[in-house]
Amino acid sequence: HPRHIVHLTSEDGINWKTYGVVDLGSKVIDACVYHLPNGTWRMWYKNESENSDIIWYADSSDLYTWAVKGPAKLGGIKGEGANVIFWHNKYYMIVDEWKGLSVYSSDDATNWKKQSEYLVAGIPLKDNSNFPPQYVDGSRGNHADIEVVGDHAYMFYFSQTPSKVKERGLAVYAQELIYHKDGTISCDPAQRCYINLNASRRFSPMKFDSLNPMVHDPVAIKQGDTYHIFFTGQGISSLSSKDFKNWKVERPLFPEDPAWIKSIFKD
Repeated sequence: HPRHIVHLTSEDGINWKTYGVVDLGSKVIDACVYHLPNGTWRMWYKNESENSDIIWYADSSDLYTWAVKGPAKLGGIKGEGANVIFWHNKYYMIVDEWKGLSVYSSDDATNWKKQSEYLVAGIPLKDNSNFPPQYVDGSRGNHADIEVVGDHAYMFYFSQTPSKVKERGLAVYAQELIYHKDGTISCDPAQRCYINLNASRRFSPMKFDSLNPMVHDPVAIKQGDTYHIFFTGQGISSLSSKDFKNWKVERPLFPEDPAWIKSIFKD
């Protein structure tokens, strides 16, 4: 049946108007749009009319008129839900290949290189004679979306609810991506994910506004020529300043969970 990508617009992110169907073909789904440095808007999507190389892309200068460029250079894979980010001076594309989330990297958002390791590839059941293969509930990721916050990247994806949850169905999971020096990325589903929505502030000085101090339960102290503020936040957050006016974000007091926490909170 026909499947289309539809363009909607809004002035406030709440009330939306339908502009129309994007002219990409009759069987296209799963749009991802990124604004390239040269001003071009690039959209990646799944072209279900193709048997291989089904992740295609199109370019636009205004988000209204799109020029189809053809298949993305991914080596002929079959997958869907492509999502692109720019992180650590590279473009990364995550694709759902129905056997985990594959990862591609690129310097120009056109020529892509696939890494060998998949993300959230699933834990097969011991008795796995079924086709398609069955996995431990919640262990295989599908249709990821990634949000870059400062030097962190958080991946959201869906999977089956864990077996300990009474209501069966699907759930959204979150994992922080891990960047490696060789340019590959990974994640550890066994670790808890803590999202720091203020992480981007570490790249620029924070003006301390007495009307909006952006901290909760603060305590201030001076050591040498530097002021420090500690306040409620992830791992007990902290700021530092030389003049008590211009602040920068420092590492939290506890970057990782202290060992004693696990002995108190078992779950």
